Amino acid sequence: MVQKKTNAIISYEQFDRENKSGLFGAFLFFGEEDYLKERTLSKLREQVMSAEGFELFNLFDISFSGASGKSHDELFAALSDALDAMPMMQEQKFIEIHDLAIDKMAASEADALASACEKAGADTVMIIFCRDSELVCDYRFEQGTNFKKLAAAATPVRFFPMTKPRLCAFAKKTLAAEKISITDGAADLLCDMCACRMMALTGEISKIVAYANTLDGEKVIDDKTVKEICSVSAGDEVPFLLSDAMQKWSATAMFDALRQSKDMREEPIAVVAKMGRTYTDMLMIKTAMTAGLSSAEISKQLKMNAWRADKYVQSLGRVPIEIIERAITKLYELDLKLKSTQSDAWMLVDLFVCDVYMPRSMR
Repeated sequence: MVQKKTNAIISYEQFDRENKSGLFGAFLFFGEEDYLKERTLSKLREQVMSAEGFELFNLFDISFSGASGKSHDELFAALSDALDAMPMMQEQKFIEIHDLAIDKMAASEADALASACEKAGADTVMIIFCRDSELVCDYRFEQGTNFKKLAAAATPVRFFPMTKPRLCAFAKKTLAAEKISITDGAADLLCDMCACRMMALTGEISKIVAYANTLDGEKVIDDKTVKEICSVSAGDEVPFLLSDAMQKWSATAMFDALRQSKDMREEPIAVVAKMGRTYTDMLMIKTAMTAGLSSAEISKQLKMNAWRADKYVQSLGRVPIEIIERAITKLYELDLKLKSTQSDAWMLVDLFVCDVYMPRSMR
């Protein structure tokens, strides 16, 4: 198969803007925010499916799950038939493809799927829907062979996690629709308890609505109420790209990771806080290694995932503990500067990377 130039990855905000002027062709939905992905797919499906009662002719839902009872050959044949079908009583047909682990697909299947994407014309909207677990956005995932094949034939749309301000606004708007108000502090706390994930947030909002409906008079949710009725979600790990770059002790990798943080409009102080978590883990693990503990023992003592602990052990084998201690000291100084000076925040972060990750002769 001749490899075409890979399409640039767009955000779901860009996708929404383009959708207003009409869409056609194939799209690859992927990224960390599954809830937003599902909601966007549902909205797009309703938009395309304008002829009520003609779903049999215009809507094609193809699942590669083992529960489908069909072989992959049969499913690709069904996909080919769907692409050849003519839409009835509406302008376009809608094709959804689910339950595909992109990185685990055979090369021949990736080629077949890419060819199918190229056949999606003006009368077709085709969505390849990947859950967060089905296409993991780890370090340089976009260099994967199968991803590059699909991105050459379909437009890749990445659903990034939403920022806390937007999640707070979402919570307030959703509760306001139920005639419930929530204080700024309570909304902020709620997002923190939900690890800034929309799936968890919507579930906790449902709890708040159910609770508020038992109240008489004005329905106001404060911090205390959130703590009493909402559950804490497991906190997100430091993004893979950032933690991986930190463990490589590579200035180039660090600048690549920080570039993504800038693109996602993360706050520099929040990025520094995440870096602090990783350096703290490094220091504890390096101390345990110096004391002679094995990777398994470190995992047990620190109650850390075994794979994650082993990855740290491998990356810290030749790193003196003094280097980690210096990085923590410099990060503390960086945090103070971010909170007490008017200097450009990202410039200060970049200077930190140069100081800690550049060879001493180049500083």
